[in-house]
Amino acid sequence: MRGFFWIFTVVTVLAAASAAHAQKPEDVLIIANGTVPIDTLSVDELREIFMKRRSYWDSKLRIVPINAPDSAPIREEFRNRVLGMTQTEEGRFWQDNKIRTGTTKPTEFSTVLKAVFKLRGSVGYIYRKDFRDSLTSLKILTVLPAAP
Repeated sequence: MRGFFWIFTVVTVLAAASAAHAQKPEDVLIIANGTVPIDTLSVDELREIFMKRRSYWDSKLRIVPINAPDSAPIREEFRNRVLGMTQTEEGRFWQDNKIRTGTTKPTEFSTVLKAVFKLRGSVGYIYRKDFRDSLTSLKILTVLPAAP
């Protein structure tokens, strides 16, 4: 019985440590194609871009927001931290938007890094560990906190 208790305790501690590690947010980078004429965005501006309320970087270059797949953990993190929505709320938002204005949600790519690398004016998000310095036509945008 004593051996069983010890094994149960070790498994419980490992499970708790694993859960704590899984909940630790990873560093998320906002990346942009090299054609994007800015280096800094506020969280509010980023939200406007991904809710498609802002369409152009300047008078000529169209903004192309790129989302990770809906089921990806990074999408959930981005949705919560930037959009302030749950998956259900985001779905309703886009359904209502399509009916009212005809606007569709941003395109989803399984490889956001590759899409942003190739598409002029594009912006997306990836985990820091996935960024490659060798991709010189990409840049990391600085995101400023939301206005109080």
